[in-house]
Amino acid sequence: MIPVKWLVLSMAFAFMTFSMLSIGLQTTTGDLRALVGTGRHLVRMLLANFILVPALGVLMAWTLIADPGVATAFLLL
Repeated sequence: MIPVKWLVLSMAFAFMTFSMLSIGLQTTTGDLRALVGTGRHLVRMLLANFILVPALGVLMAWTLIADPGVATAFLLL
C-alpha cells in the first residue's frame, strides 16, 4: 500500500511542474523565434518563470502563512 503523504506530495509536485510547463504552450512559434533572436530576453524569461516566481511564492508562503495546509494550497495556486 502506498503511503498517502507520499502520494499527495508526488501529485503536488507533478501539478506544479506541469502548470509551469503549460505556460510555454500558450506562446506561438513567432513569439519563440523572436525570443531566440535576443538571447538576453530568453534567459531573463526562463529565470523569471522557473526560479524567481516559484521562489517568491515559497518565500511568501513561509513568511506570511502560518497554517501548513493553507501554505500548501497557496503554493498550488
